[in-house]
Amino acid sequence: MLSAEFSPGYFTSTIFHLRASNTKSKLLHSLQSLKSTTKR
Repeated sequence: MLSAEFSPGYFTSTIFHLRASNTKSKLLHSLQSLKSTTKR
């Protein structure tokens, strides 16, 4: 299942990237909700 190029460094960088994108989406979601609440 795991590829031969799998390494701890690759694993941590992937986790970091996933965390960063997750935080970014959370920020975008909060911004969207803020905009919708101010429009009302």
